[in-house]
Amino acid sequence: MPLEGNAAALHQEALGFARAGESERALAQLSLLRAHFPERPQYYYDYIAILGWEERDAEVLQHADRLELEQLPPYVLETIGKSARNLKRYDFAVQAYQAAVQRAPLRLQSRLGLALALSESQRGEEALAVIRDHSAVDDAETLELLEAEAYVNISLKHYFAALARYEKILQLAPDHLNGQRGRILMTYRLGAPHLASSMAKKHPGLLTADEVSAINRDVAAISIRWGRLPTFSSDAEQLQKQRVTEAIDYLKRRLVELSEAGQGESIQYQRVAFDLMVALQALQRMPEVIELYQQLVAQAATFSRHALIAAADAYLMVEEPEMARDLYLEVLSLGKQTVAVQLSLFYAYIECEEYDNAIELIDRLNREQPEWKRLEDSARSVQNPDKVPVEITAAYVRAYIDQLAEAQSRLEPLNRQAPANLDIRASLGYIYLWRGWPRRALEEFEIGGFQDPDHLDAAIGRVHARHALNEFPLVEQNIEALNRRYPESLRLKNINRLWQLHNMRELRIDFSRGLSSGIQEGSRDLTLNSYLFGRPLQSHYRPYLHHLHAQARFPEGTSIYRRIGAGIEYRGRDLELRSELARNLGGAADIGLNSEGVWMIDDYWSLSANLDSYSNDVPLRGRAQGIDGWGSGVGVSYRFHELRRIDTSLRWLEFSDNNRRQSAGVSLDQRLITKIDYKLNGILSLNTSKNSRSGAPYFNPESDVTIQLGLINEWLLKRHYHYAYRHRLALTVGQYQQKNYGAKQIWTVRYEHQWNFNDRTELRYAISRGQRAYDGVTEFREQFDLSLRWRF
Repeated sequence: MPLEGNAAALHQEALGFARAGESERALAQLSLLRAHFPERPQYYYDYIAILGWEERDAEVLQHADRLELEQLPPYVLETIGKSARNLKRYDFAVQAYQAAVQRAPLRLQSRLGLALALSESQRGEEALAVIRDHSAVDDAETLELLEAEAYVNISLKHYFAALARYEKILQLAPDHLNGQRGRILMTYRLGAPHLASSMAKKHPGLLTADEVSAINRDVAAISIRWGRLPTFSSDAEQLQKQRVTEAIDYLKRRLVELSEAGQGESIQYQRVAFDLMVALQALQRMPEVIELYQQLVAQAATFSRHALIAAADAYLMVEEPEMARDLYLEVLSLGKQTVAVQLSLFYAYIECEEYDNAIELIDRLNREQPEWKRLEDSARSVQNPDKVPVEITAAYVRAYIDQLAEAQSRLEPLNRQAPANLDIRASLGYIYLWRGWPRRALEEFEIGGFQDPDHLDAAIGRVHARHALNEFPLVEQNIEALNRRYPESLRLKNINRLWQLHNMRELRIDFSRGLSSGIQEGSRDLTLNSYLFGRPLQSHYRPYLHHLHAQARFPEGTSIYRRIGAGIEYRGRDLELRSELARNLGGAADIGLNSEGVWMIDDYWSLSANLDSYSNDVPLRGRAQGIDGWGSGVGVSYRFHELRRIDTSLRWLEFSDNNRRQSAGVSLDQRLITKIDYKLNGILSLNTSKNSRSGAPYFNPESDVTIQLGLINEWLLKRHYHYAYRHRLALTVGQYQQKNYGAKQIWTVRYEHQWNFNDRTELRYAISRGQRAYDGVTEFREQFDLSLRWRF
């Protein structure tokens, strides 16, 4: 076919090929026309346009680089601009579109292209000016302008402005798909994934699968964050838990979907798993957090910061502090030194017994925290919310290392400065409790309860203080109420365990075996004293059985004393009583009643008294002669605090051989050195006695005085939560002065091990050697002691 007369037809045919998708035929035909008619640029322009339609962007720009942009028609310039945008040559795209706008100022597509190119080259404000400079001729143009303006606002991160444009689009065209889609995505971007998810469900198919997945993941994440916020009503708390539980269910389903799709080790799978770890931690499902963490470790996952924190928190709560410590350190190594993570690391150090590290960390953190913080982008300052919690902890750590007096001296000024701060008040209450002042502690906890009944630390403190005061019905009520209020809180673990232990049976066994070089107290002696307590009855009462076996060898033979009894113990506010009926095993029954009690007047003073109609204090040598007796006594104690106490006592023992023994004593126990792994106590005691009968068939001085000075060294060798191993070395020296026999030096060396295997079982055993004097004769004694305390 001759080209000259058919060029126009061939041109139209080529365009038809392009519209039908036969781009290669179209390009070949246009190339032929270009070669024969170089003076007709229309063929070349359409050739470039079709290359653009086919997204052969590099070829478009190769041609464009040989052309003068100012000479090209707008539609070619738009093609060049689009290809330049696709290849991220934004400056060239801007040049092409600007040339198009100059050629056709009213052409909308050129103006929109210029706006988009400007936006993509980080010139968003110029892009908005270009869009606003165009006057729409109809609703269709208005919709396109609004879409472009929304696009530019998104690039500027002006999401509210973008949402407003999409809302205008939907006002003009309610079924506009891009408007609906944009509104959903902007709602999501503005931090309302729950609303975005609800909107997406009403318009299925608008969003891609990845977009839906991202929204649902953020729904879960927001639910998790809500679950970690404090609540002010039980309804709000239940709603929080419901949302977090729904998030957990969604995240678990998503993990299954990804696994079934062969993406079980993908980055996306790991991100969902990280969110699931945080959600599980929010509901304190710590074993599940650890299981998921270990699974991801096996996949060599690169953990997010929040996932590492969740894993660390979980390990700390399940009493694996070494793992928690290492994970917190890993979090801090990522760069962001948040106060919360450093406080968590502090507690991990404490549980690992790395006290030097803990103190160094919290003291440094306390120094670094200013009283006031300046708000970002503002000259205004506000009180630093981290300062008080850090300062409380810096004081509280002294209690962990047994420096309770220092902790008290730090917290009391804080409490005076901020009496409405319940965290300070509760912390001070615990210090009072640990110093042995439960009434004073309860007062602080109750003030906190009046101000905020939901303050958990104060509520838990009230339980501990009331238990120390034997207010057991209230303890039970408080624990039940807290478990209803916080059914899944691990912070209630200790008081729940406290109440379990309280309601257990208890076995107490004390055994001793001695060898003496003399005869006054027996050359070989053995004592076994045991109590078996039943479970508490009506909160305050505990029934018990008592067995005593004592024997010793004397020149005239072996004396054996065996007794069994049953009694009841009462423990109530300010008062503890115990009463027991007992009888001999073998021979005459000799039933006796033993009653004793202690009245705790306040946190310092206490009075004690006892009366035993068949006293176990009668010497075994006298019992071998058929002698028994009854005894009574009173005592007064003043306990300053955990470091010092004074005890005084008066006792009477009426023997059946008409002898009356009266004795009195006073002792001072003073802590001299207190460290976390070592303690030294000093003991000073003075005791005196007198007897009314002389020539008794047992050691019975007319009168005597004993003064002793002792040191007790205690080393803590190992501790892990309730497990602990200690040993003690006690050295006692003194003087014993007996009427008519002068004064003699006395001394004792005692070495003891104490094992606390858990919170139910304690075992102690000790060996000792000492020197005593009887009627002027010095005797040496070796003794082995063993005691067991077991709750079951």
